[in-house]
Amino acid sequence: MDGGPVVAARAAPAAVSISVDQAVFTSIRSPAGQGYRLVAASAGVRSDEKAEITRRSPSHGSLCEGGSSAVGLCSYPLGSGRQCVAYSCYAGVEHTARGGQRVYTHLTLLEPADYRRLDFDPLPVHAALARAVGGSPLLKPPPRLDRLSLTVSPAGGGSPDWPGALTSEEAEQIRLVTSVLLARRRLVWAGARCPFRLLEWALVAVPPSARGALAVSVGLKFAAARRMDLSVVDRDGGAIQRAIAGGDVQLFDVQHQLPQGPSPFGAWLDRVYRSCRAGRFEEMRQVTALLCAETEPRALGRIAQIWNDMDRVRTANKAELEQLAAQYVSRVAETEAEARLIEQLTVAARERGAALEPQHPAAVAGGGLCRRGSGGLVVRR
Repeated sequence: MDGGPVVAARAAPAAVSISVDQAVFTSIRSPAGQGYRLVAASAGVRSDEKAEITRRSPSHGSLCEGGSSAVGLCSYPLGSGRQCVAYSCYAGVEHTARGGQRVYTHLTLLEPADYRRLDFDPLPVHAALARAVGGSPLLKPPPRLDRLSLTVSPAGGGSPDWPGALTSEEAEQIRLVTSVLLARRRLVWAGARCPFRLLEWALVAVPPSARGALAVSVGLKFAAARRMDLSVVDRDGGAIQRAIAGGDVQLFDVQHQLPQGPSPFGAWLDRVYRSCRAGRFEEMRQVTALLCAETEPRALGRIAQIWNDMDRVRTANKAELEQLAAQYVSRVAETEAEARLIEQLTVAARERGAALEPQHPAAVAGGGLCRRGSGGLVVRR
């Protein structure tokens, strides 16, 4: 089992304040009718965005759970370039002859720069939206909504052990889901316990450049028309399998044996698995936050190797430190992310060497554990 974090800690990410356009999709009686539709929106929501939101929003019977506390998340990039993050819940009894509970969805439209500031993570936005509108559905909305101000706190608030170590079964699920997302395939993930928590782990394991393009939902029943890259749902009773037959969507039901087989992302996935088992959520988020365009197997494999060697430094003896020095003294970083991690490894190795030989703190420094030029670390462009 891995020990504590070895990646150099950064300050806990601060809450971000954003102003967003908003809209409401539900079923209410009005002169325009009583079916599910977009019943209110702020002035900045464009007509093409309204049409896309209408196609992808949940209607009657779309929440996975039947209890009054059921909630759903849906997040997807719009054709306009903005990101839609939606919060769904029940809002009283359905007023039509269908019966049951009314599904209410409050949507926010984030500008690309704001979504980037939030590391392309929809879950903290969903949580902020729940705080802002949860329990207060607009069933008699004004003709036009104002923009909505949200204070978004990053997942975990910077806590190094949030949201806690995963079981081996949960970590295997994250490994598989991450593999599918990195391969740019669509997936229905059925039967996960604590689905919001596990979705957060799966998203943080994907580099931001790939995460930002994902359409994901959790707590909503699968619907092909929503075109989700990842749908996290209850267990499948056969309906999903029939719905996706012959299509480009893969079903992963946790009650069945996990699909086996090699992946070109094997080194990265192994690293993700170990981090999940050790509960090193914040450390994994910090590592993936360094990545820019590193989404190819070789690039992620190199990052995983450095990350693994940083673990080795923490418990290395003098001989092992010397071996690492020989490995990294001539290594040239190919990306800025590699350069940053090698620099952190160098510092950790020096500190470890000083701890082993407190009277000779420079014993391990040597020429450093990474090749430097006049401007610092050498990065191959």
